[in-house]
Amino acid sequence: MKSAKRKASNVGQVGTSPIKKEKPTVHPLINFWMRLTGEWPLSGPPELTEEQYRHLFDSAPAFADYFPVVDYSDEDESYLLDDGVNVAKIWRVNTRYMYAGSSESLERFNIAITQALDALPAEEEFPYIAQFFALKEDKNSIMDDLSRAVAERGLSEDPYSRAILEANRVHSELISHPKGIFPDSRLAGNVQGWRVGEQSVYLCIYRKAPQKFWKKNNKRSPADQLAYDLAAFYSALSNAGLSLTPLLPHELVNWLSPYFGGEGIDANTLEQMQKTASYDLGQLVFNQQPQYHRSNDERERGIWRFGDQWLRYLTIGGIDQPPRDGLLTLGVQHIEGNNPTIDASIFEELPVGTMMTWTVIPRSDYLMQNEIKEVLYMSEDGASREAVFATEQATEALEEMMRNGQRVFYVQMGLYLRADSLQELIDVGETAIAKIKSGGCFQVINPRFDLISQDSFIRALPGVYDFAHDRNAALRARKCYTSHLASLLPFYGNKSGSKNPCYIMYSRTGEPFYLNPFHSSDREKVSHELFFGPSGSGKSASICYMAMQSMAVNNPRMFLFDYGNSFKLLGDYMERHGKKVKRFVLNGNSNDVLAPFFETQKALAEVNKARAINEGTWMKNSDSDADGDEERDYLAEMEYILRIMVTGGKNDVNLSQSQIAWIREALIRGLNKSVEQGEPHARPVHMEQAMRDMADEEAKREGRLEKIALELREMADAISLWTGGLHGMLFNRHASGFGEEYDLTIVELGALGKEGKQDMLAVAGLSAIYTITAMAEKLQGSGRDIEIKIDEAHLWAKIPLLMSGLVVAVKVFRKLGCWLMVITQDISDFGGDGQKILGNAEFWWLMKMNEKEINQAESILNLSSETKYLIKFPRKEERRFVEGISLSARFPDTLIRYIPPSLMLALGQTDSKEKQQRYQLMKEKNISELDAALLIAEEIELSRRRFQKEKI
Repeated sequence: MKSAKRKASNVGQVGTSPIKKEKPTVHPLINFWMRLTGEWPLSGPPELTEEQYRHLFDSAPAFADYFPVVDYSDEDESYLLDDGVNVAKIWRVNTRYMYAGSSESLERFNIAITQALDALPAEEEFPYIAQFFALKEDKNSIMDDLSRAVAERGLSEDPYSRAILEANRVHSELISHPKGIFPDSRLAGNVQGWRVGEQSVYLCIYRKAPQKFWKKNNKRSPADQLAYDLAAFYSALSNAGLSLTPLLPHELVNWLSPYFGGEGIDANTLEQMQKTASYDLGQLVFNQQPQYHRSNDERERGIWRFGDQWLRYLTIGGIDQPPRDGLLTLGVQHIEGNNPTIDASIFEELPVGTMMTWTVIPRSDYLMQNEIKEVLYMSEDGASREAVFATEQATEALEEMMRNGQRVFYVQMGLYLRADSLQELIDVGETAIAKIKSGGCFQVINPRFDLISQDSFIRALPGVYDFAHDRNAALRARKCYTSHLASLLPFYGNKSGSKNPCYIMYSRTGEPFYLNPFHSSDREKVSHELFFGPSGSGKSASICYMAMQSMAVNNPRMFLFDYGNSFKLLGDYMERHGKKVKRFVLNGNSNDVLAPFFETQKALAEVNKARAINEGTWMKNSDSDADGDEERDYLAEMEYILRIMVTGGKNDVNLSQSQIAWIREALIRGLNKSVEQGEPHARPVHMEQAMRDMADEEAKREGRLEKIALELREMADAISLWTGGLHGMLFNRHASGFGEEYDLTIVELGALGKEGKQDMLAVAGLSAIYTITAMAEKLQGSGRDIEIKIDEAHLWAKIPLLMSGLVVAVKVFRKLGCWLMVITQDISDFGGDGQKILGNAEFWWLMKMNEKEINQAESILNLSSETKYLIKFPRKEERRFVEGISLSARFPDTLIRYIPPSLMLALGQTDSKEKQQRYQLMKEKNISELDAALLIAEEIELSRRRFQKEKI
């Protein structure tokens, strides 16, 4: 780390300073006397003095010389300033998601921010300076992040993952286009298209004190003292839900240099440059030497040109009215009626390229009260309206400070504007002034009347502002309650989610939302999901997108329970790109079989264990599960299936305890019977035989009860239905389970989802789930999780025994790396054990709903008051986006916007018009349905590109 002070550079000085150096002038009498006495020649210019001669080699400081940062200390995570003594700390602020927050939550957040501001150190001599910066940056790191996630799983060379990466790359370029991907209806006049960008917030804190101060008053180094003094501030920020990430040198360059016309730099290049003798971090930041624009036009004051970019700084005056919470970064909410809306924020509607700044000077209550008392003393005897108003303000401020504990700091606010031409810069300046004024809180000083705008331009940069200079020469910092400042700072964020891309959605303002439920750092306990999407909410395309992304990033063994071939094209696409796909169809034309009693041997082992326990001969196995997770109960699983066979899965059939005991006895007998007959596993026919044997035994037993024998025969008759016809074809044959070699298995249940076939749906569902669980047990050390996605799950929820059996299975999923996604368009049927299934889900995806559906969701899902408030706001715009909310344990409830790549949209199209379009293409071009869908994907992409070619 360098310790020498920076010297002014001699490079590129022409026209860089806003102050013209005038030639020295001499008083006429002095000129006459010097020439008369012979000190100067009678004519011509006088000789130079030694001092004048030395000044010939002076140079005005370069623009970069005003920027005091020269180096970075990795040890202290601080920046060394050019005086060789003081340091600054610069962070990226991770804001808190507050979009669509209730007034109560916003008020609580304001209080927390206020407490953090109040914790800033207030030094009387050489005060600390805290500078905040907010801008929407064009950078888009989606592809870098997604490629990294794919590489972490070793999938970079996987053909399917590469194909999905390419689809995401094309999509990422589209949504990052300067004109956006479609008109943003939230912005007035649709002057800007919706696009992706990062709303970045930075914080710089420093203190400028002479070396003698540090030697006299402190035993700590400036860096250590800064860390010590900010400890309470750090803690208060954390309590407010905010965090700080130290900004590394290359990140500082990449923030400021491109904004001011320069170029970014990577970390490796910067590290090499640090080894050179001429290294100066400030010179790297401002590697583009600016030209100050001189003009006699008052509208063009304070304008600089950095290469092809024109910039100026507009100063914001004092606060005229108390601001609402999140005034600048949160839009106004309109919650009346059935379609509540949220306006675009002031910050969103500011011209593209705006960077807002807040410079805060914390002062002690003692100093501020004395200053206010001085104002009160000077104004209280005045008779003018101004004096009366000043007296009222001063009195109120003292009252707030003394009675209510309000603190007052000095604050200077402003905004940098950027444009491609001088006229455009003037125009965007007028737009910005009007937009700031619309907030009804403060106004911008018009450039025509700002005589020191060029000075403000420089002093708003990180580390440049000097409070003593402001008090002596500028007087731009105004007094402000910290509670008002808390409402204005850009901490009210729109960004949420994790750092692990799999599902990639967006905020309304364009910030990417990442979440990977199957990544250990994104979940608390489990990766189970609930997806509730009413008809027309975009459910099919969204599920298609989520499944395709997860396969590319996580490489699971995936099972999709489908109705009506909704996922056929998804399977075709995966198969084309190297994935092994099994289409498991359950209907009369298929040879696929599900074995309800597949785990016969393990179930009998449970029987033997129970018998040994009763006899006192059981010895605990040292390999028994000891991690607290539940063990599989094979008998219980099979019992639920057998109970469905007996009752037909009907809700109005209630079994008595004795009847349940008979079913359990028949189950055990049937299992043993299959072993005796040398079969690989039991079948329904064995259960029927066992139940008939029990009926015959009861009929022959001394003291027999004919009623019981009759009931047992009726149960046997019910089970016999599962030994013939379609029932028998699907469930009474031998099966080998699902093949572990398949990446995707699509279980088509469309034929069983019809009215009157609930019994077969229930048995098929549980049999499939239990068979998958058996596979998960076998492969739990393989490194590949299993994902199970059940579409139209409300059809399952209507069958209580099915849901009860599913609850039994889900209990062991966690330790097996087996994750369930419940997908439904109707949650009204999820009662009893169905609610337990919903409660097991750690990740909930709720799409746009009408008022009736919202009421259902509130009653069944037990939503918090904040979630109930948020759930009202999702919107949908045809052929552009759909919105929903994301609920998860580790991340805040978030309003998200689904804008998938055109590929996933086309593969997920399921309505009749969309199918008709595909069939028409198939017929016209003699191509497959998948190829027709890919053509539609190309058309969707072209339509998005056509928008970008239009003049907005």
